[in-house]
Amino acid sequence: MRKCKNLIQYYVNKNPFDLIPIHLKKILFVSILILLIKTSSLHAWVDVGWEPNFYSIQTFYQDTKSDFRNRRSTHAQRLSAKLEQESDLAKLDLEVSLVFGDGIQENIYLGRNANISYAIGEFSIWLGRKEFSRFDRNLSISELDGGEGIGLEVLHWENLTWEAYLWDYYRGFPIWENNQTRVFRDKNFETNRKGERSRHGTRILYKSDSLDFDSDFFYLNLGNWGEKSKEDLLLLESQGGDSDFLYRFRSGLYYKWNELRIGTSFHFNRGIQKTFSDPNRPERSLPIRGEAILPQISWTSEHWGFRWKGFFPNTAKTGDSLSELTIGYVGMGNPISTGTFLNRELNYLPSAWVTEAGFENTVSEFGARQPSLFSGLEINYDWSFVRFALNWEYIVPRKIIIQDPGQISFRKSDYTDEFFSELAIRLEYGKSSDDSASFIGISPGYFWTSKDLNLRGSIVHVYGRFVF
Repeated sequence: MRKCKNLIQYYVNKNPFDLIPIHLKKILFVSILILLIKTSSLHAWVDVGWEPNFYSIQTFYQDTKSDFRNRRSTHAQRLSAKLEQESDLAKLDLEVSLVFGDGIQENIYLGRNANISYAIGEFSIWLGRKEFSRFDRNLSISELDGGEGIGLEVLHWENLTWEAYLWDYYRGFPIWENNQTRVFRDKNFETNRKGERSRHGTRILYKSDSLDFDSDFFYLNLGNWGEKSKEDLLLLESQGGDSDFLYRFRSGLYYKWNELRIGTSFHFNRGIQKTFSDPNRPERSLPIRGEAILPQISWTSEHWGFRWKGFFPNTAKTGDSLSELTIGYVGMGNPISTGTFLNRELNYLPSAWVTEAGFENTVSEFGARQPSLFSGLEINYDWSFVRFALNWEYIVPRKIIIQDPGQISFRKSDYTDEFFSELAIRLEYGKSSDDSASFIGISPGYFWTSKDLNLRGSIVHVYGRFVF
């Protein structure tokens, strides 16, 4: 009888919406959107596709005592639907996918855009999931990010785009592409991804014939979300969490001349992360003092394309010991790297990051979130329906030293002799850049590190998209 009363009390105290499984919430959300816009339809466009992905992956590790080799084959497939529907009252932009394969934990993923918007004068108010506006998806050097909540956007400015994210249930803006073969996850990942949090901010983009300019400002309150939000035991007992917070400001300017585009983006972080007590630090918190520089250069012609991007974050400031006095740059959104090994096998991020599991700041070979130099290069050649592309990514961690001033550095002496490098070749037939076109492709790749780390790996990825 007591167990029955406790069970009843549990369900009475719960929010009824919390009792619905996550995948049913997504289906319910999609259904409501379609019902809201179904009447008085003026225009509708539907695109359905099947995307198979087959992987053969081999990793090898060796040290002075033993060696480890792992071979595995895996597959991940996606059945996706993209719907655009417009009426006198509203517009629906919906991308939803049913995914299945080896080790996939969630079966339904919303795409980069899954929202309904209403035009009010010169503004549009949207509800759902929306990717940040960008000049060009192929030229973006910043991490892929977006909002999941409610926001505003200006409709009728010719060269200027303004967006306001009134409330965003930030969770790293996860996308299926970065999760289909995810190997490394923290053992407490499922627990850490739960919790209260909110993000608010604004973005502005200006585009002309010779210049592109973008800037944004965001405030993130982490509430009781993630492992790092439960380190102040007094606040944990009284408020349920640390209420760590982070401000981020970004601004980028890019010059365009014929097919050449060159520019730099500057990032700044400020905030507080509560911590356990430390005898080397009287305060029970660490200030976040982050800066990062992201240069880029690209050149495109009728058949050729060349793109390079870099990422240089600052480090934590340290005192007479190696204990941190501040936290350096903290990233948001998806990883800046796209390689299968760097992004999904090792899950390496080149600075502290706010991921789907909250704030993370880890020095490690696997699942690292540590200040590092990142460099990415892509060269591609297009001929008719054939594309050949080469992608190379390279990461070098910063040294951890006593009395580090916590600054951005371009000196080689400030970086370790360790490195992580990944090279991939892609051969595609079709138009992979066109979301409404079918294509097939194959991509062999190789991953290697410095001798002291002695990690190596190879991969063959066969993939495609077939639009119905």
